[in-house]
Amino acid sequence: MASATNERVAGKLEEAATLFEQQGGNPFRAKAYRRAAEGVAALTEDLARIVERDGVDALEQIPGVGTGIAAAIRELLATGRWSQ
Repeated sequence: MASATNERVAGKLEEAATLFEQQGGNPFRAKAYRRAAEGVAALTEDLARIVERDGVDALEQIPGVGTGIAAAIRELLATGRWSQ
């Protein structure tokens, strides 16, 4: 079962994908955020624990998460918000 943190982060990534689509943004970017949301939602371990144990670079090991999305996740975990 996914943690509340993972569900919140996955929800924010999904929300970003929807906004990119609605604003006529790059469809590949929207798809990337959706894939990352799916990857985060599928985790069985809390994101914060993963970062605590393995560091922020571990975020890029999550399916669908690259450098930019990892930075967004870091910001969400650290501040509870995302400036995007």
